[in-house]
Amino acid sequence: MEFFTQLGIDWRLLLAQAINFIILLAVLYKLLYRPVIRLLDERAAKVSRSLKQAEEIEQRLGEVNEQSKQTLALAHRDAERIITEGRAEAEQQRRAGIERTREESERLIAEARERIELEKERMVAEAKAEIADVVVAATEKILTAKLDAAADRALVDRVIRGLEN
Repeated sequence: MEFFTQLGIDWRLLLAQAINFIILLAVLYKLLYRPVIRLLDERAAKVSRSLKQAEEIEQRLGEVNEQSKQTLALAHRDAERIITEGRAEAEQQRRAGIERTREESERLIAEARERIELEKERMVAEAKAEIADVVVAATEKILTAKLDAAADRALVDRVIRGLEN
C-alpha cells in the first residue's frame, strides 16, 4: 500500500470510491441498463415485425399486381372477342340487308314488268277493238256507198282522217 501513499492516493478512499462505483454500477444496471436494454429489444422486435409486415405487404402487392395484369389481359381478350363477334354480326346483318334489298328490288321489278305486260296487253286489245270497229265502219260505208272508184277513194280518205282525229 505504500505504493499508493507514494503516489498520494489514500487506499481507504480508493476502496470507498471503488465500492461506491460498484454500487453505482449495480444501481444503474438495475434501474437504467435493464429498462434500456428491454426498450431496445422491444424496439428491435417492433422493427423486425415492421420489416416482416413490409415484406408481406410487398408480396401481396406483387400478387395483386399479377392478378390485375391477368384480369386486364383477360378483359382485353374478352373485348377483342366481343369486337370480333360484333364485326361478324354487323357484316352478317349488312349482307342480310343487302339480300333483302336485292329480293325487294327483284320483286318490285317483277311487279313492274307484270303491270307493263298487262298494260301492253290491254292496249293491244283496245287497239284491236278500235281497228275492228274501224274496219266494220269502213266496210259498212263501202258497202252502202259503193258507186265508183272516185267515191271509193274519197270514202277511204274520210275514214283515215277520222282515225287520225
